[in-house]
Formats: sequence, structure tokens, C-alpha cells
Amino acid sequence: MPENSAERAQEKTAELKNFQESMKEVEQIDDQIIQSLIDYGQNISIDNVQAATTLLFERGSLFKQIIHGDTGSAADAENADTTDSADSIAVENEVLRQADHFIENLTDTKQAGVSYQEIIGEANKAVEQIVYAGGSSNTRLDVKAAKALYKGLSLAGNLAREENYEIPMNIKGEITSVNLKIYHNTSQTGKVAVTLDTENLGKVAAEFDVTGDRISGMVVYENSAQKTELTQLEDAVKQELGKAGDKKIHISLVHAKSVDLNKFGQDRAVNGAADDTKVPTRELYQAAKAFLTALKDV
Repeated sequence: MPENSAERAQEKTAELKNFQESMKEVEQIDDQIIQSLIDYGQNISIDNVQAATTLLFERGSLFKQIIHGDTGSAADAENADTTDSADSIAVENEVLRQADHFIENLTDTKQAGVSYQEIIGEANKAVEQIVYAGGSSNTRLDVKAAKALYKGLSLAGNLAREENYEIPMNIKGEITSVNLKIYHNTSQTGKVAVTLDTENLGKVAAEFDVTGDRISGMVVYENSAQKTELTQLEDAVKQELGKAGDKKIHISLVHAKSVDLNKFGQDRAVNGAADDTKVPTRELYQAAKAFLTALKDV
């Protein structure tokens, strides 16, 4: 029928426009995003590049949208009934609860991987709530936004298999995500790198060297106004690390004018297979758990 033909033509035009817009966005992507995907063995595709931009280079954006349910229009939010809203809040809270569970279960690669997939599962449920809360009033833009969130979560799950975890957290009332990377170096030293960026604390990057008898590292920050709070974090980290065993602990707090979170730790040699000469994986995860536990209470 002519009317259906006209509708199909409009749909094709909209699809072409979306594709062209996606290509323009990809053309503006920094080479660092492409390199990040290559480094972690991910396919180079439009979807993955866009997902990596949100997940890795717009810190906290992915989980902030999911937990706040901030992908629909204002009209959709007003039209959503009370039951939908209550269900959405419950699912969103579950995302953060699973994130806490993940931190508690930072004991080894296997357990961390299982716990992280639980975060991804709950986050996918939260996206479903966002999609269906608005009912039939959802627009094409809402569907596109939801697809982007699904792609971001898929990438997060893939990166977790490389011991690169993007963890949703509520820090001083602000929803963000904290990146944790575990490095198994070629020497008798393992490394743990943690980065975050919040409106209150600013950019913060921490890195810890773990050896058989020592944990040493630094916490680097940009926002000098938060020195007192970060000093408290430093003290809390030392206390938590002390609980992990009888290693010597040396942590420094360093102020820097600029902190590049995306490059932090990238110059470290990585070898995914541990052997008898290396620091046991569980000790690296204990160090990561100590820092994230202290960060939760900052």
C-alpha cells in the first residue's frame, strides 16, 4: 500500500541518517580509543567504538545513565506509573548492591569474574526497566539510547575477562564508576591500578606494586581542595591493606596538576599467565579489595 511504502521510506531515511551520524562520531574518535580496544582484544566496530567512548572515556556515564534511568524523555518519565517507577528503583539499587558484593568477593580472577557478571545482569535488567517504563510512548531515540547502553554493558563484560573492571559505585552521593585493572607483570611484582573521576573528588588514580613482602604505591589526585578527604582515604587504605597480611606498607599521596586516567598504568608490562615466580593472584585482589573498601567509606 502507498501509505506503508511511505512509512518504509521514512524508516530507511531515519536508519541512513542514524548511520551517517554514527560514522561522523567515529571519525572524531581519538586513536586512543581504538588502541584501547586493540589492547584488550576487542573487535573494532562502530558499536564497540561508541561503547568504549562512553565506558572508558566518559567516566561513570554508562552506569550513571542506567542507575538514574536517564535515557528517556521528560514526558516519558511523567507518564510512567508508580509501579514502574518503584520497580525501576528496586532494580537500580540492586545494581549497586551487586557492585558491593563484587568488592566483597575480590579474592581471585574466577570469583571476581562471576561476581562481575552479576553486576552486568542486574544492569541489563535496569535498562529493560528504562525501556518499558515509558510504554508505547518511547521514541526512536530512546530505543537507540537503550541499545547503546546494552552495547556498553556487553563491552564491560568482555573487558572484565581481561581483569579490567568498570565498577558502579556511589561515592559521597554521586553515582560514578571506578576502573580497576589487575596486572600480572613479568617480574616478581604484580600491579593494581584504580582510577575514578567525580565532581567532588575530581580525578584520582592509585597504583600499587605488590611483592612477596611489600605493598608500595601512590594515590595521585588533581583537586587540591580535597586533600583532607584524600588523606583520610590514604590512611584508610593503609589500614585495610594491613588487614591483608604481614607485608610492609608504603603508600604516598601525591598532588598533580593533571592526571590522565586513560593512560594511567598503560605503560606496565602485562602477562596474563601467572607462574610460581610471580605474586599470587589472590594477593593482588586483596590489595584491590582494600582500596575499594576504603573508597566506599570515604
